[in-house]
Amino acid sequence: MALAERDETVQWAAITGVIATVSVFAIAQGLSYPLLSFILQRQGVSPAVIGLSAAMTPVGFILSSPLIPGLARRFGAGRTALTCAALSALVLALIGWTQNVYLWFPLRFLIGVVTNPLYVLSEIWVIALAPPSRRGRVMGIYSTIISAGFATGPFCLLAVGTEGWPPFLVG
Repeated sequence: MALAERDETVQWAAITGVIATVSVFAIAQGLSYPLLSFILQRQGVSPAVIGLSAAMTPVGFILSSPLIPGLARRFGAGRTALTCAALSALVLALIGWTQNVYLWFPLRFLIGVVTNPLYVLSEIWVIALAPPSRRGRVMGIYSTIISAGFATGPFCLLAVGTEGWPPFLVG
């Protein structure tokens, strides 16, 4: 096989693994936004506070973004992603355990901080794995599957409901 042909080979197994991994977290994010809003609404929390609480995750995304390259360089991208995945699960469990709107503000912020590297690193991996001639198509598949993951989260709530531990266990 010529060098140019090898460079054009799509590493589908690796790309699929990266996309599958980040899709799990997309589902959890898609599940957590409506779930936490429903819980806060049942607790009688005002819509303004519900909105501010929901804004904490994107604030975590924004503020953590500059830290990701340094973390990946210092600890390695794989170790950073695995650590963030474990921390994401832990923080979501803490949210389920506390059921307190005021504790949810910092916890939702932390969800943003620890899930952001998963999205950033997965996108970098997919871009690096895709050959230039197919990069647009591969990124289109990546984006479509991630979007489907976000949309799947609310459907999970239809199956398990919004009360008790089941939705948090799914997340």
